[in-house]
Amino acid sequence: MKDYNEITKNLIERRDEYIADKKLKTKKMRKIIIPVCCVGFVAILALGVWKGNYLKANLKSPPDEQAQVENSDYSEVNGHDVTNNEETDSKPNNNTNGDKTTNKNPNKNNGDVIVSEDSEGTVKDYLDKPNSNNNKDNNMHIVPNQDTTKVPKYIGRIEVTQKPIKTVYYVGDKLDFTGLEVTGYFLNGDVEDVTADCSFYTVGYACSPSKKYRIEVEYYDNTDLINGAWTEFAVTVIEPDLDVSKKNITLDVGESALNSVITQGIGCKVSWYSTDTSVVTVDNSGNITGVGNGTASVYAVITFGYHQYGYYTESFKKESPYCTVTVNEPETQAVSE
Repeated sequence: MKDYNEITKNLIERRDEYIADKKLKTKKMRKIIIPVCCVGFVAILALGVWKGNYLKANLKSPPDEQAQVENSDYSEVNGHDVTNNEETDSKPNNNTNGDKTTNKNPNKNNGDVIVSEDSEGTVKDYLDKPNSNNNKDNNMHIVPNQDTTKVPKYIGRIEVTQKPIKTVYYVGDKLDFTGLEVTGYFLNGDVEDVTADCSFYTVGYACSPSKKYRIEVEYYDNTDLINGAWTEFAVTVIEPDLDVSKKNITLDVGESALNSVITQGIGCKVSWYSTDTSVVTVDNSGNITGVGNGTASVYAVITFGYHQYGYYTESFKKESPYCTVTVNEPETQAVSE
């Protein structure tokens, strides 16, 4: 068994080893952290210098300096002074008294343009050009003339004050809003015809029969999409009648006949089907063909559907009274010996 001195000695050695190891790790970390911090500091400093130069380069010119740039564009053109049509001096004129340089044009004063009578038209024509400095921003870029006079008037409500001329439709008919008048009542008290600024929440067709087929009207100010109002009005949509032109048809096997649809729903899709295709067949054009001996019924169907938001919706379907088709085997003559 170890005595007390040995245990104490081992503890002291272990402590010294721990302290030495910790110092070594700290030294290694310093070798890594210090270079990284230096690189980061230099990068931040370079970014700040670049950003400062960028902002300085894009600062707006002072009003006086900008005015001088604008005036210089039209006060001197091709080396000529447009204020008096005289050629400007490219060299300073020194007088014997040592005074400062003066311009030949007495009307020029401190870089300002004084328009003389015979040059007024020239300057006015230049200023009226679409590419003149009046249409340039602070960076001398051409910008379009903007109409800042139109301020949105906020709408209170809209009302259909005159319904369209056509107010009765069959299913499948295209809606016609000719004659519709919509009046807008604004918060500032104005009352205006806003028909031209209105749109309609509809697929454009009468989709289903209804005594009060609802059509929503929406108004939005072109200068402010939040400034809007809506109302609605109703039209009448009638279910179309449906019949077939032929009610009874007799055919021989292999013989064909054409049947047709009688309906007011001219915008509807027409299809046909047979109750027994082993006796009679029919295509979507109404061509009926006898296939085998017997009797079958043929129906015409009208449907209306529309595509909206990527989906197809069938809103109306109606089947005609049946057409009876009788198919007979062709008669065969006996062969005499």
